Amino acid sequence: MRRAIIVVPGFERTVQGDARDRLAAAIQSYTDGWQVLPASQPERAGTGFVACSREDGSEIEIDLYEAYWGDLVPLREEESPWVRFRRASGLILYWMFGGGSLSMLLRGQLPARTVVALGIAGLLLLIWYLSLLLLLLAAIPDGTTGLPDAVQSQLDQLGWDGLTAASITFKSWSEQVRWATGAVALIGAVGVMAPVERLARVSDFLMRYLRDDPVAEGRPGLQAMARHRVLAVLDEVAGKQGAERYDQIHVVGHSLGGAIAVDALAEYRTNSERITLFTWGSALGLLAQKEPRIEAEIAKFYTRPSRLMNWVDVVYRGDLMGSVVPVPRREPGQWDSKRFAPIFPPTVRPRRPRGLSIWDQVHLHLLYYRSEEAMLMLLEPVETLPARRDRPGGS
Repeated sequence: MRRAIIVVPGFERTVQGDARDRLAAAIQSYTDGWQVLPASQPERAGTGFVACSREDGSEIEIDLYEAYWGDLVPLREEESPWVRFRRASGLILYWMFGGGSLSMLLRGQLPARTVVALGIAGLLLLIWYLSLLLLLLAAIPDGTTGLPDAVQSQLDQLGWDGLTAASITFKSWSEQVRWATGAVALIGAVGVMAPVERLARVSDFLMRYLRDDPVAEGRPGLQAMARHRVLAVLDEVAGKQGAERYDQIHVVGHSLGGAIAVDALAEYRTNSERITLFTWGSALGLLAQKEPRIEAEIAKFYTRPSRLMNWVDVVYRGDLMGSVVPVPRREPGQWDSKRFAPIFPPTVRPRRPRGLSIWDQVHLHLLYYRSEEAMLMLLEPVETLPARRDRPGGS
């Protein structure tokens, strides 16, 4: 038995192969009931394994692949303060009001905790950046901005003199101590704001992905390029013949990688009967409510004659960025439309990794590589996975 596992990473600016290496380490570490050994062939070093069942001695050859798209994520260092401020404002407008969010939230059609968390994240970032602006004003010398005269005159016309006057109010020694203390407190808060800003960056990228915004001027959109990366690896893996042919293909999409994998597989029309899709902490439930196109893509898995072997959705309880994959409506975007009869198994809710601190809970969305249950499902025979509902024995 030969099996290929294709991992589609989440939102991270990492080097190519990093997600594959993390998955390889996890598969070799969480092995309850299995003995996982590296492949003996030199060409499969680091990416190939042999999993042997300790119960019946059956063996599965496993090769790991990565559909890399991390280079499409913009570098944080290249983003200006204005871009970050605009992103924080856009978070509030889009997730709380855009696309009918408020009305859907009131009707219970959007996960309240996720929408509220995204709105709070945007608000916290606005407060953060405004605080930095106030600190900047406190540092402006009395009566001058230190800018060239030509620039200063233009700023005076725009009301900069008012900002300069505001900065003069911070003259006394006691006020400066107060602001210095505030600066230290803000610097100390960076550790708290880091996950909030990361949430904002992920959400902003999601908006750009859904709109298929171009990666750069004159280049294709984010969605098209990311989907192409997955399709290229699928074609390579599924196209192997003879002794190299894979009997089974697992596609693992973590976080936003789940949405990208769904986009690619919705377009992929061959070899579906060999493919099992795993989504870890995907936001597809939330995105399907916001964007009818996402629901239409999911509906393709219900309407095409050639269907996936299975689709196993895995979401931690308490994962703010993860949501259950919905059963699509027959007419996506129409709230009164009837849904399809469920085909795929209910969402798996794995136990959280042991020993998590309160701080670790904030990063729960990043801890799917620490889920023993999720890793063991990649080793098990497909017959032992949660059963499809449209087959005998399904629930």
